Amino acid sequence: MIIDDDHSGMFVFDTDEKTIVESDRCIEIKILRTSGARGRVCVPYATEDETALNDRDYISKSGEVIFENNENEYVLLMSYKTYVDIIYSFSAKENNRKLSVLIR
Repeated sequence: MIIDDDHSGMFVFDTDEKTIVESDRCIEIKILRTSGARGRVCVPYATEDETALNDRDYISKSGEVIFENNENEYVLLMSYKTYVDIIYSFSAKENNRKLSVLIR
């Protein structure tokens, strides 16, 4: 059997949910490139309110992650104000507050 892995791949988070401790000031969100790693690919991402609110509980962030040819992992660093729990989409929790980080 020959597996065709000559395409740009699929992009997923390494876990579905992450909890962050309030004393931490930054979280690492790992994005994985699976089922192919061909070419340079731009993956947009953005935070989204759930029960945590932008500017009150966290600082919103959006941008693009660039995967170079044959690169299959990227660590996105995010900082926050108070702390919350991260679900992928990606959620963050403090006193049951959540936010999502979405890759599109």
